Amino acid sequence: MNNASNFALQVHLSTPIVLSQDSFFTLDSLLANLMVRQGASLLSAHTDIPLERTKNVWHASAVFLENALLQHDITFLRSLKQVELRKDLFINAPAPKRKANGAFGPQRAERSNLSQQRGDYKATLDKHKAFDTDFVCWYGRGDVAQIEGLLQDMHFVGKKARQGFGQVTSWDLFDVPEDLSLWRSVQGRDIPMRPIPVEVWQEDLGKSLQDLSIGLTACEPPYFESPHVRSVLPPRRKRFWPLQA
Repeated sequence: MNNASNFALQVHLSTPIVLSQDSFFTLDSLLANLMVRQGASLLSAHTDIPLERTKNVWHASAVFLENALLQHDITFLRSLKQVELRKDLFINAPAPKRKANGAFGPQRAERSNLSQQRGDYKATLDKHKAFDTDFVCWYGRGDVAQIEGLLQDMHFVGKKARQGFGQVTSWDLFDVPEDLSLWRSVQGRDIPMRPIPVEVWQEDLGKSLQDLSIGLTACEPPYFESPHVRSVLPPRRKRFWPLQA
């Protein structure tokens, strides 16, 4: 890629950030979402991200939390509301019944013909972790000018933005002397900074698997439907990655 440079993105938050338990929230997924907001197609948002790439792996680290001393368990109810359903799915309310004294009882509201107690439309509880942190950080290598343009539309990060979590107050994009998007050296060991397929880690980056965490995960967007492959994983400490080793 022309005009590629090494950078760090630091995002300051005013509300806790919500992260999926099975997601590493890599920088490329953040930028892909911003591209869609600015009118890019889903295909373009997954293939034309302004980052360098090694094989199918974007030079985009997982998210790092500056601190996460306070963590909250939060629960959301997922259910269909009456206003969200088509009118032809409603059962007409029965006529009010006459009481013994001759008066009519209250009119019953219309109800949906769909069961929310079982089946495809069942109401469920979503449980998430919210982390109190002053800022989050990513490392990357790519076209900084294009990335700055995308970041203009970044107002929230993480999940449950509609509920006010992960609100961005400011962000800084600054140069770093080396590419820390894929791996960094910590006490003589090469540590992955994002999920990377074992094949790419060994053959393309020339790194060792010794003492690394290995698991099955998606390594390229769209992450929710990409195949899970055997990959080296960043070290986790209570669900976050420290900025300092």
